[in-house]
Amino acid sequence: MSQEINKDTQLCMSLAGRPGNFGTRFHNYLYQQLG
Repeated sequence: MSQEINKDTQLCMSLAGRPGNFGTRFHNYLYQQLG
C-alpha cells in the first residue's frame, strides 16, 4: 500500500489531531476506506 500526500491527507491529519469523537470516528472511517 502506497501513501500519497495530498490535500485529503492534510485534512485527515488535521482531523485526527483534534481529539474529538467525531474526528476520531471520521478518521477511522477514512482509514478503512483508504486501507
